[in-house]
Amino acid sequence: LHYSTIMNGRICSLLVLSCWAGGLSLILVPSLVFFQMPFCGPNIINHFFCDNGPLIKLACVDIRLLELIDFVIAIFSLLGTLSVNIVSYVKIISTILRIPSTTGRKKTFSTCASHMTVVSITYSSCIFMYIKPKGTSKLEFNKIVALLNTVIASLLIPFIYCLRNRQVQDALRAELKQWIWFCKKLR
Repeated sequence: LHYSTIMNGRICSLLVLSCWAGGLSLILVPSLVFFQMPFCGPNIINHFFCDNGPLIKLACVDIRLLELIDFVIAIFSLLGTLSVNIVSYVKIISTILRIPSTTGRKKTFSTCASHMTVVSITYSSCIFMYIKPKGTSKLEFNKIVALLNTVIASLLIPFIYCLRNRQVQDALRAELKQWIWFCKKLR
C-alpha cells in the first residue's frame, strides 16, 4: 500500500537484477555439471520440453549427485519464492481485514483471489513436477503434468482474471441460460 513511497528506479533495478542473478545461478550450476557428463545411447529426450529430469536420464554415469542438485535447486527456487509470496499474502490479507467497509473488503478480496488462484495453480503444478522423493518419478506422468502446467494454466489465467469483470459474468450467465434452454429443448 506504500508502493509509491517505497518503489523508485533504484529499487526496481535492484529487484530486476537480483531476479536475473538468482535465475542465472539456479540454471548455471546444473548446466556446468551437465557439460562435464558423458551421454550415451539414444539422444532422444522422452519429454515435451528439454527439462533437467529427462536430460539426466540420458547420462552414462551415476546420476545420484545430479538428482540431488536438481532436488535442492527445486526446493530453494520453488519453496523460497513461495514463502516470500505467502508472507506477502499474509500481510495483504491482514491489511484487507482492517478495511472498515464490507464492500471495500469484498472488492479487495476479489482482486487478490484472482491472483492467488493463478499463483496456486502455478506453484502446485511446479512443486508436483520438481519436488518429489527419489524413485517416484514417472516420466510419462511428468510429461502430462508439464503439458497441463504449460498449456492449461496459460489458458485458464485470462479466464480467471476476466471472470472478475461484471460484463463478462453477465455474458457468461446469459450463455449458460441459453445453453440450458437449448439442452431442455433437445429432450
